[in-house]
Amino acid sequence: MNSKERLVRAATFQPVDRVPVIPIALSQGSKLLNIDLPTYQKSGTHLANGQLKLLEQLEHDAVFGIPHVVEDLVPWGSPLTYYKNGSPTLSKIVIHKFEDIVDLKVPDPSGSLETKETLKAINLLAKKVGHHTAVIGGLIAPFSLPSMLMGTGPFMRLLLEEDKSGDKYLNMLLDKCRRYVVSWTNQMIDQGADMIVMADGIASETVISRRLFQKYVHPLVIETIKEIPVPVVYEAVGSAQGILDLIATTGAVAAIIDYKDNLEECKKMAQGKIAIMGNFNNIEMLYWNSIRTQLEVKKAINKAADGYGYIISSQGPEIPYNVPFEVIETMVRATKEFGQYK
Repeated sequence: MNSKERLVRAATFQPVDRVPVIPIALSQGSKLLNIDLPTYQKSGTHLANGQLKLLEQLEHDAVFGIPHVVEDLVPWGSPLTYYKNGSPTLSKIVIHKFEDIVDLKVPDPSGSLETKETLKAINLLAKKVGHHTAVIGGLIAPFSLPSMLMGTGPFMRLLLEEDKSGDKYLNMLLDKCRRYVVSWTNQMIDQGADMIVMADGIASETVISRRLFQKYVHPLVIETIKEIPVPVVYEAVGSAQGILDLIATTGAVAAIIDYKDNLEECKKMAQGKIAIMGNFNNIEMLYWNSIRTQLEVKKAINKAADGYGYIISSQGPEIPYNVPFEVIETMVRATKEFGQYK
């Protein structure tokens, strides 16, 4: 059984040889290639080679064709500021007042150097290892994208005001973001992406209520996933336990849950409906050693492996750049040792 088969079968609750393991290691390839992080993140060739080097050393179950997700904003007109030890940040916002939403144009997702390089990375990975290892793309979900176009505070004000008085601008903005997400997703799929992670941090229980999720996010995610012809992993980037039953009806094949979510309870809720990924605390991993990592892996497997439908991973959006490499290696090795089905 190769990695792609293992991942697909686990996500659909079919028997597999062991629990799949996918460390969300987007930036660590730069260290293996001895390339500074900004240079690495800007090059599709470097990204692909870094992921291939990680796969060679770790032998885990998927590779990622993305450097980070804030690149999604560059085609909208928001340049990035790069850093030596972490992911870049946005240099400016695009929407300054609600009225700007009316004239906001949906850009071509490949209309930037950054996104072109991401498509190149996906294409290279698909050609090299796509026949046996899943190539994963990722992006910001349509409900969370506005918070980066206009700032979290203004978007929350728009959401709460229009929830009370009518959706004059909100639905227009969400529709434009949905169209962008569908187009960007399909461009990644055209280059060979087998699976898409949709990060939706503003939609998590950490940020909004279940009522708002049900009213705005749930139908939007359903409509978006309907137009995506490969499996989608939904990532709340925050607590998802209280909305997991709703996420399970969106069409997503898996949900990445937060470290604060009860893994055992989430697995029971999701069994047979949607696979679970997580829920290692990616920030705490900065302070783990190999012994702590092995214990966390064993604990997670004991809680969630039965009945298939579980994938060892960290919470999103990614494993921080400075997490010790031995921690990531132990995460994979311990899953292979303790995650085998009898």
